[in-house]
Amino acid sequence: MSYCTIEQVRNRNTNLLNTDTPDSRIEDAIAMAESIVEGMLSKRYALPLSFIPGNLSAITADLAAGAIIGEIVGNKGENGEPTQSVYLRKNAMEILQMIEDGRILLSIEGITSSSGAQARCSTYYHRSKFARWDPARPETYRDRRRR
Repeated sequence: MSYCTIEQVRNRNTNLLNTDTPDSRIEDAIAMAESIVEGMLSKRYALPLSFIPGNLSAITADLAAGAIIGEIVGNKGENGEPTQSVYLRKNAMEILQMIEDGRILLSIEGITSSSGAQARCSTYYHRSKFARWDPARPETYRDRRRR
């Protein structure tokens, strides 16, 4: 069972929608991302999972998209700011680390938090920084630290 689809990866950035990046390259990036995710989940969950929660699909798609965007655009902008590829991978890895440490639980049947409620997380808690961002146009990059 695949953790995410080619379409989910392409939807992470306009550069992936508007390029000739072959599906085979995206499939390779998904496989790489899945191996990272499974490596981090294996310490806490029995694999393979019975189903893939939406947040895990998003994390896998972010890792795969980050790898491909890094190849297409590069990892640094004109003024040395990290590009969306670095941002996607960093946030996905931070959330995976929290899952591995048990600070975030996946929404999987039979696994609940200490309060008894099923835990949920999202890879989009800082997404607004890249809202309407186009790597080809550096002036669209919005950094909240510069206010």
